[in-house]
Amino acid sequence: MNSTEKYTKASDMQRRDASEVIEEFSDEIGKMQGKCIDIGCGPGNVTKELILPKLGCNATIVGADISEEMLNFARKNYGNEERMSFIHMDIESKDFSKEQTVYYDNALSFYCLHWCQNMRRTVENIYKLLRPGGRGLVMFLSYNNGFDAYMKLQRNPRYQPYM
Repeated sequence: MNSTEKYTKASDMQRRDASEVIEEFSDEIGKMQGKCIDIGCGPGNVTKELILPKLGCNATIVGADISEEMLNFARKNYGNEERMSFIHMDIESKDFSKEQTVYYDNALSFYCLHWCQNMRRTVENIYKLLRPGGRGLVMFLSYNNGFDAYMKLQRNPRYQPYM
């Protein structure tokens, strides 16, 4: 079993969370027409099984990922879908190529952008991908200062039994 197959089998939490967000925004996603891009599509399962069925019937989607291994898996397993294709893309690249600045009507991303080190450049590149008036839906992990409060409470003898 290669790392892509392992990832696919071990990514139930990401799939569940993406499914919940897609369901919550299903009306908006259903209005998405034209050319869409799924940034950080990984093995393509979320793109094919969760996003594509919710898109408008005239929409197409391009799955983009930095990993050729993930893209090869996606092409092998989902390459026969006529409304879907896959491309190699580093959304964080400072040398974002003109070839990649094909314009998209919509950009989506689930559990990818938190891996980016330069968020400003990442968002600028997403902006470059979108047509004027294009829309985006992204989901990523973020740090919450609430965790610091838990750590302080854990050090307090009064609250240690509860932590």
